[in-house]
Amino acid sequence: PYSALIPCFKQWYQRRVRGFLSTLTSNKLIYLLASPLLFTLFSFPVLVDFISLINISSLDYLRSLHHLQPLMFVCSFVATFSRSSIKSLYKHSTFKRTMSSAPPIVTPAWLFENLKSVKVVDSSWYVPMEKRSQVKPEFIRCRIPGAVFFHIDEICDRNTHLPHNLPTPAEFEKAVGELGIKETDHVITYDQEGKYVASARVWWTFRVFGHKNISVLEGGLPAWLANSFPIESGERAPPIPAKYIHSHFHKELVRNLEDVTKNLETQEFEVVDARPRDRWLGKQPEPRPGLLQGQIPHSKSVPAFEVQRDGKIFEKEELLEKLKSSGVNLDKPIVTSCGSGVTAAIVSLALYARLGKDTSLYDGSFAEWGDPKNNKPVLQV
Repeated sequence: PYSALIPCFKQWYQRRVRGFLSTLTSNKLIYLLASPLLFTLFSFPVLVDFISLINISSLDYLRSLHHLQPLMFVCSFVATFSRSSIKSLYKHSTFKRTMSSAPPIVTPAWLFENLKSVKVVDSSWYVPMEKRSQVKPEFIRCRIPGAVFFHIDEICDRNTHLPHNLPTPAEFEKAVGELGIKETDHVITYDQEGKYVASARVWWTFRVFGHKNISVLEGGLPAWLANSFPIESGERAPPIPAKYIHSHFHKELVRNLEDVTKNLETQEFEVVDARPRDRWLGKQPEPRPGLLQGQIPHSKSVPAFEVQRDGKIFEKEELLEKLKSSGVNLDKPIVTSCGSGVTAAIVSLALYARLGKDTSLYDGSFAEWGDPKNNKPVLQV
């Protein structure tokens, strides 16, 4: 009677455990702890087949399980740390290029083909020197079908004088949910000028809050129009609100004033400044009144608009040459900075997309460092 039940049990077991295993492997810690148990359980059908070959009765087999448990447990640990198991654990780990379920950059052709299955976000913003603060009218005039507007000066920390600093997790969840976005959606962010301002900043923001599927449209709206893909115009109907739950705040992607100050002594990481070179040299005033002119000591100049050409981020070799000529040491962790944390994200995007290198971003950037009230050293060359 036991032998007759074994095939049925094997089929039921495999069906039920498949979903259970999928849930467990979504968390690397639980997966690591549960792997020995899972291996032991999954070995049951295999052992049944083996024992049937050597003609041990089912009853004898069941009685022998007690004696086999120590051996099975040891084998489970060996399997847990085998090459294939480590690869599987690495696959589900947040330390693998900090959450990378979607490509960082997608082409207009890819977006056109997948438009119905993604959420599109216009993240346009103009740097102060352009003296163009009204981006919403341009969104109303021309946008990618279905797009919503993410305003970095509205979805931000309202309790600081610093411009468009990260919102709190609760503020982010509320604002993004009101845009009709869920944490499981694949979000495509773009800008109206094709220079990644502030689509790269919004890409970084989503990643900070643990969003796995976030990409930037290569070349932004100009590249979309160049392909004669369809557009929308006029007032957009309010999106259907969604419930958004951020999975994890990735603090390793963010640096603050204290971190950068400490780095003056430790030189633990490289500060890469994405502002125009003349501002970094102190030859050109900052667009925000009252700030000092110059650079954070030991920082390197890699202007955000000099890692792209015609709406495309430099490919690997050209980007490496640019970084090398700027004296950036890629063996160290990288922290990007700029005037207010917007164009710094373009350099972060370039390093991630072309070199697979994750970076942190100094959220306050020079708007904070260059404030005389903070009494931080500023160099001029």
